[in-house]
Amino acid sequence: MMKRFLFFSLLLAALTNTDLFPQAIAINKEDFYYAESRLLFEDYKEALPPYQRLLKAYPNNSNFKYRIGQCYINTPGEKEKAISYLEEAVKNINPKYKEGKFKETRAPYDAYYYLANAYRINNQLNKAIETYGDFYKLNL
Repeated sequence: MMKRFLFFSLLLAALTNTDLFPQAIAINKEDFYYAESRLLFEDYKEALPPYQRLLKAYPNNSNFKYRIGQCYINTPGEKEKAISYLEEAVKNINPKYKEGKFKETRAPYDAYYYLANAYRINNQLNKAIETYGDFYKLNL
């Protein structure tokens, strides 16, 4: 009896949650395009929360990590926070990066440039020089 109850409970849960999945994707896309538009107008404080929500939903997305790092490096008093996000982003670079695409999961080469700037701003000069070199080599 208990097994039957458990089976029907799981089946019911699976059927009711399938309706929410497309709605969640639509909300995530809306967050993405809103954040991208805020970034376009250099409103980094407004762009940051939607990117953070997106990263929570898609924790392996290097593009969102790149964008969060970009927001932090351009926000006064938050520049040190950019480093960890950008370090993660540069681990997954896409040579054919498509800016403004929700399905893009990898970061552009520019992540190296922003990471080098973050190191420089935070007085990690040896790392900055090395990362600027990496950025230069990638763009040859």
